[in-house]
Amino acid sequence: MVISWTDTEIKVRVPARGSTGFFKVRDQSGNIAYSPDLLTVFYGVINFTIQSGGTYHTKEFNLMNMDGTGGYTIYYSNSTAGNGVDFDGGTSKLAFQRALNTWREVAGFNVSEGGSTTNQLVGSNTPCTVMYDNQNTGNSPLPAGVLAVCYSYPEICNSNVANIQGRRKKFDIVVRNNAVSQGSTNFNNGPCPSLSSVGVNINSPIDLETVLLHELGHAVNLAHVNKGPVGSGLGTTNPGSVMHYAVSGSNRRTSPDASPKTGAIYSIQPQSNSYGSCTQATEMIPLTTITEPKDECPLSFPSTATPNFTTVSFDMVHSTSNVNTDPDLTQVRCDGIATALTNNTYYVVKTNDNAGNANLSITVTNYETNPFALASCTHPTLPATGFRLSVYKVNSCPTPGNFPNPVACRTFAANGPIADITGLESNTTYLIYIGAIENTKATFDLTFSGSSLVPIKLSSFTGTVQADHNNLDWVAEQVINVDKIVIERSANGTEFNAIGEVKGTDVYLKKGNFKDYKPYLNNYYRLKIINSDGSVEYSKIIVLKRTDKVLFTVTPNPASTNTDIQISSETKGKYSLVVYNINGQIVYRKDIAVNSGMNIHKINTSSFAKGVYRIALINEQNNNAYTNTLIIQ
Repeated sequence: MVISWTDTEIKVRVPARGSTGFFKVRDQSGNIAYSPDLLTVFYGVINFTIQSGGTYHTKEFNLMNMDGTGGYTIYYSNSTAGNGVDFDGGTSKLAFQRALNTWREVAGFNVSEGGSTTNQLVGSNTPCTVMYDNQNTGNSPLPAGVLAVCYSYPEICNSNVANIQGRRKKFDIVVRNNAVSQGSTNFNNGPCPSLSSVGVNINSPIDLETVLLHELGHAVNLAHVNKGPVGSGLGTTNPGSVMHYAVSGSNRRTSPDASPKTGAIYSIQPQSNSYGSCTQATEMIPLTTITEPKDECPLSFPSTATPNFTTVSFDMVHSTSNVNTDPDLTQVRCDGIATALTNNTYYVVKTNDNAGNANLSITVTNYETNPFALASCTHPTLPATGFRLSVYKVNSCPTPGNFPNPVACRTFAANGPIADITGLESNTTYLIYIGAIENTKATFDLTFSGSSLVPIKLSSFTGTVQADHNNLDWVAEQVINVDKIVIERSANGTEFNAIGEVKGTDVYLKKGNFKDYKPYLNNYYRLKIINSDGSVEYSKIIVLKRTDKVLFTVTPNPASTNTDIQISSETKGKYSLVVYNINGQIVYRKDIAVNSGMNIHKINTSSFAKGVYRIALINEQNNNAYTNTLIIQ
């Protein structure tokens, strides 16, 4: 229907079953004009119609703070009455929790878990409940082919209906149960895709998490869309949109695509509507969302070569797919075979001036699937978990569905190096696409290195042992778009911790220095360079070993209420820790056992008078083996 019409703008309300397409306009004289572009209906929102005073009013199911904690509270039915199935005690609950967390973290859907309930009744005056179909819902059994249903309950004040908005009072979700529902369906409740079972075909069990993500989309207020799967066959089908009206076996989509994500964010964000005087409930308070900044192809490509050993973090748990930016399902693999596009990310590297036939090396670290069990999914012939990495030679983002053939393709599903990519051209940008296999969700880091990238910006990193500290120096050959330099130290060469940093204009001084006044006996140092775009690269590791048998430091110093005595020792030993005031009087003494490595002993200094104290570490021969100074403020 037409909402308003001017010479420059026509506003229309798109009907519930409207879809993307061209349209035509006829004026009062009968002249017809056709739209030059498509009218894009990107997502659908559920509404309801109410009659008041002989007039019908269409209202949205606006999301509310019904439970007083920001939104809604959902309960899991554990009742088996009426041929029901315990939803709370099975793997179906885990599938629901995974789907719920996705909507929470990606779109901010504020729904809490209230525990178990014996409720089986679907209705407006019962708690929000997720359950298997049973004979006590108050509704007819689910028809054949219906996998699950989200029941929604609207409310609206009876007065001034035209000027107030409708609200969602609650929702229930009922999952089909073969003992009650008509027909028969086999669900896959686990985190692994259905095709991971030996001998399955296109009629694989229906993925329950996919179904529940869809039904929770209705709870978010999203309507059905007509965007089904593309392609056919195990491992080669791109599943339809989350809110497509149907799902088939072996199709798995547990990450929202851009359409429902955009629609969910619209529905969840407060609209400051008026709901009348019959309710005190406010609009839903959205949860904080988690976004992956590399979810879309970048708007700009780098103008300088990528630094060697650049490390970039990827969050494939919260990434999505987007038909408006992504390649076609046949443009990801180098062999042109179709593959699913469910959650993906992008990154661009640029080669140096002397690349020629140089190599690009990529190493995977910190790989962790979510849930953990995804890492173990298997299939006898098809990859069931992991990621595809495709490399495209382009100088800007290709148009959606029109990507060139990738110049290289790799897969990975664990930490370790990926086979080198060779034959890259000099001074050229390459778009790297990372897409999940069977909607794998994981976080990991990729480190880019090789002769096709610019050398490490540091030309030297050295250190020396001084009497009371370790001295570190570095010289930078070039400094480009660096946010800060973090100095890291380790006692074993594996576990590093930050002990200082250089930032601001000091980063660009080309020469840097840091003095470590609290060293270990054995020290491993490296520089962590954090670039302006968030990427990370590391210097080489240098090792400084002190000749001291025992080294102890005091922190904080000056102190007020307490201080830590950090003792680094080469061997075990027994000592007395003694504190003298300025007059040489003992104000604290304690016998301690020191182990090889780092030891920490706390001293309560709240009763010490302000001033300067001497701390002595006395060995078993009653010698003042090691001393230090403590200041009390």
